[in-house]
Amino acid sequence: MSIFNNTFKIDESKSLQENYIFWLATCAPVAIALIFAFPLMFKLNFDFSKEGYQYFLESFKFPFWIGSSSIVFGVVIGRFHGSAQRAATLNSTKVQNNFANYLNHRDHFQKYMQTVSDEFDIKIDAFKIYGIIFSESTPELISIKLSQGVSEYFTSKFSSEF
Repeated sequence: MSIFNNTFKIDESKSLQENYIFWLATCAPVAIALIFAFPLMFKLNFDFSKEGYQYFLESFKFPFWIGSSSIVFGVVIGRFHGSAQRAATLNSTKVQNNFANYLNHRDHFQKYMQTVSDEFDIKIDAFKIYGIIFSESTPELISIKLSQGVSEYFTSKFSSEF
């Protein structure tokens, strides 16, 4: 089953010509067209007149039609491959942006905590506090939502003040 899946799967990490499905989609119609054209070749006489050309086109109409579908199938597989590559690129960009935003958020928080530390002359572990306050924030998915306990603490303080 794995050979079947690998053959008929578009792998966006490989170039188009390295995907077996592309070669299958482009070569199979040509091979089928040649199979249909083979018996017709024996009835063919090489007449280079208008009638001979018309007979050739009329006789080989079906094999030409099948063979020309390889272009269509190749383009379809190419489009699917391009779409898969674009989706992979967008996903990679999203992961990179999330990571950069996470580091940027942590860095700004650390700088802010440094100013608080300097102003009140106390030692603060900014990264530990960041982990407590923003426990749901990870390099894969940044979240500026306060942790459950922190948000309940501030909610109770604000409600008692007002």
